Amino acid sequence: MKIYVTEITDNRTVYDYEGERFTKDKSMCVFHSVEKLGKEIISWVHRDIIDAFYDEWNYADYDTYLCDPEYEEGCHLYEQLAPYKGTDGRVHQMPAGKLAHAYSFDMIELPDLDIRDWDSDDPKKAQELLPEMKEWVRNFCTHIKENLPSGNYKYIHSAYRDNTRTLSLRVVDLDKEFFNAPRVIIDETTDDRELREYMEHYNSKEGKAERKRREEAEYDLMWQRLEMGWHP
Repeated sequence: MKIYVTEITDNRTVYDYEGERFTKDKSMCVFHSVEKLGKEIISWVHRDIIDAFYDEWNYADYDTYLCDPEYEEGCHLYEQLAPYKGTDGRVHQMPAGKLAHAYSFDMIELPDLDIRDWDSDDPKKAQELLPEMKEWVRNFCTHIKENLPSGNYKYIHSAYRDNTRTLSLRVVDLDKEFFNAPRVIIDETTDDRELREYMEHYNSKEGKAERKRREEAEYDLMWQRLEMGWHP
């Protein structure tokens, strides 16, 4: 019997229930169900390949754009799917390519384009490829829903500055690694776990105390405004 372990090491700054900044650390989920693992992996596809800070992606600095805004959707998805040549001269796969390899799924073949060259037709060509790229993503997501990965998978996603997430998928053969199997809830996705943890906190003494403090602060603020002549 095999189980499938997903781990996310996260150093992004997020906010807690009261708006305080903190840095997430590490979370792990364990799956046996194809459907549940597929749901988890597809959420990665959307967060790190399709969405991937889309709103900020085309802004290089202030009002400077990486590519013509008319073609930004195609250029953005192209950058998430196409391999690139690194400073070491080697060709590197984007996260989508590495994930496709783990699932034994053929990666989409794309031409070599310089989407940031405003003086070329490359950004426009990337936009013309958008329907084909979206179709590949849809087919890939269908494949993920119906199949288990054939091997391990790991990549580091860097959104901007020092905010990074290391995402990994590990196949554990329980016949060989039984004593190393993690003790967690089986087939609970990251979204399921975060909702469970949120509800546990919400219903805890600490959560109730936080809500009471917020309600009291909002009540005091409302009376202060009324005393100053404010009317709803």
